Amino acid sequence: MTQGFRSFVIFAGMRTGSNLLEATLNAVRGVTCFGEAFNPYMMGWPDKDEMLGVTRAAREADPLPLLARLTDKPGHLPGFRYFHDHDPRVLEPVIADRACAKIILTRNPLDSYVSTRLAWETNQWKLNESEVPIPARITYDGEEFRRMLSAAEDFRRHVAGRLQATGQAAFHLDYEDLRDAGVMTGLLHWLGRTDLERVEPARDQVPQNPQELAQKVTNFDSMQDDLRGIDPFGLHRIPHFEPRRGPAVPSFLAADAGRGLLFMPVRGGPGRAIRDWLAALGPVEGAFT
Repeated sequence: MTQGFRSFVIFAGMRTGSNLLEATLNAVRGVTCFGEAFNPYMMGWPDKDEMLGVTRAAREADPLPLLARLTDKPGHLPGFRYFHDHDPRVLEPVIADRACAKIILTRNPLDSYVSTRLAWETNQWKLNESEVPIPARITYDGEEFRRMLSAAEDFRRHVAGRLQATGQAAFHLDYEDLRDAGVMTGLLHWLGRTDLERVEPARDQVPQNPQELAQKVTNFDSMQDDLRGIDPFGLHRIPHFEPRRGPAVPSFLAADAGRGLLFMPVRGGPGRAIRDWLAALGPVEGAFT
């Protein structure tokens, strides 16, 4: 494992796929996600009242000792999932810890809302390959959806603002990314596990409600009418703060030395010296498109 991050936090919400992401991470040796460690109603997972020797009562009195135990694992990469309604006393210490990698997981909020309501109706929060989904439909409540949407957006903006103010970058994931081996491999490499050649997404969990929304919502037409009053372009936007500019790919240079070298020239940098060095190693190609 390369040096850098000593822990991670997954900023997510209910029914965004965080269980699947946790399962993928926990399948990697040397990586452990301790569930919803600061959920006020449980200790990481349902029916748990103790974690790493810290009781639920002790955590409620002061959550920081548990946070310290979670992150103090030399040679290991520990982390946990954190939602907008988890213990707020933990958020700022986590944000301030630059050695804690920030992962932001999002999903279309309407899909999250419907999935959450279905889970409440059926009490089926995860579905393994051997389990059968419980059929159910929900009634859309516009006011309830707006409250959920507002809480999720406020939380996302707060986290994004604090990361900007502290000069940190997060790894953004969407629900659809969670079954992409390339994205999961990239995530683990970003976390420092460049020793891993490929990371396969967990396969022991399956989508619980793969049907179209019309099959899951009893008042689908009324829901559509209500949603017309909400800006659809703001529902699922992840902010990007990089300057908008075209790619500089045509200026790249490549050489076949070793496993291949790629040079991206930067204005004011030692471009000529590096070009000469690459040329000494072998044929150099450029003018890519």
